Amino acid sequence: DMAAVGIETYSKLLNEEIQKQQGEAVEETDEGPLFELSVSAYLPDDYMPVESERVLMYKRVLSASAPELLKIKEELIDRCGPLPAPATLLLDTAALRLIAKERGISEVHEEPEGILMYFRSTFKLPEATFQKLVAAPQTEIQLIPGTPPGARVFFKPNEDGLNALGRFMRWAFPK
Repeated sequence: DMAAVGIETYSKLLNEEIQKQQGEAVEETDEGPLFELSVSAYLPDDYMPVESERVLMYKRVLSASAPELLKIKEELIDRCGPLPAPATLLLDTAALRLIAKERGISEVHEEPEGILMYFRSTFKLPEATFQKLVAAPQTEIQLIPGTPPGARVFFKPNEDGLNALGRFMRWAFPK
């Protein structure tokens, strides 16, 4: 059941099984960061009733670029009507995952007090971002030295993991 394993794991397992059934070698992919966040991001059954269509849409969302996500959003609205909250969260999460990948983040885990993220070991933090992390109040953000390096971002009141990650990204990597 997809809800039990999470969309990313479900998609990966589905892709591997398809490759095995077709007699192909299971390929290693350059996937986006692992997100372990408490977020209800999915396509509800009553919004897209046919399970096979939902599975295909999940695969498209997971492999989409930012412009493709916008097209998928328009397509969903055209086909199924206004996006319900969980579907909006699905697309928002996918978009943030793309940005996190660009910024060198390999993992994001939600903890009771905030989020814990790790950067790819091959990623070099921009000097300005590193200086911001070092100078940040320890009550808000903690730099985690090591290989790979990481950061812990503490929640603001009534904030969830997705919003904490978005806030960190805007702060640490301003345009």
